Amino acid sequence: MSEDELQRLVGALKVLADESRLRILGILAAGERTGGELAELVDLRASTISHHLTRLVEIGVVTVRSEGTSKVYGLDGDTLKALRGDLLVPERIQELVPEAREGSYEAKVLDAFVEGPRLLKIPSSRKKREVVLDWLVQRFPVGEAVSEAEVNERIQEAHWDSATLRRELVGGGWMGREAGRYTRLR
Repeated sequence: MSEDELQRLVGALKVLADESRLRILGILAAGERTGGELAELVDLRASTISHHLTRLVEIGVVTVRSEGTSKVYGLDGDTLKALRGDLLVPERIQELVPEAREGSYEAKVLDAFVEGPRLLKIPSSRKKREVVLDWLVQRFPVGEAVSEAEVNERIQEAHWDSATLRRELVGGGWMGREAGRYTRLR
């Protein structure tokens, strides 16, 4: 996880670590609401609700659209899922503390086969290949459905043999394929 990704995640968690904001998200999960409706349901002043909604819109978990003279707010489930994928996947959490990996088998394998963002070669050992595939699948948020061309493009940022690596990701259960779309499963 890059420093920018870490800071975005920390910022999002700070915004979400508020009881009123979580209540707002809960209400919006049931359907869109205006600011006035939210103020009444959460029992807060309109200015306080406006502040909370601004913060939630900033991190992308709430959408806003105009309807006449009112603003209507809704929950952006895709952004919430992406946050969940960034936080609730053990590999992503482990990336927060790189020194925890130092000396580990995974760190040794990645040191041998990865240089910066590039995969130097595909390991022939199944166990080492799984470590590399775990590293490679991090380029895809959990649950995001992408075309084969997009999968190839992201893989080719790391290694030229996207066909082999794509098949390995699907065959090993890291990604699923349905109707020509690929989705990260773990």
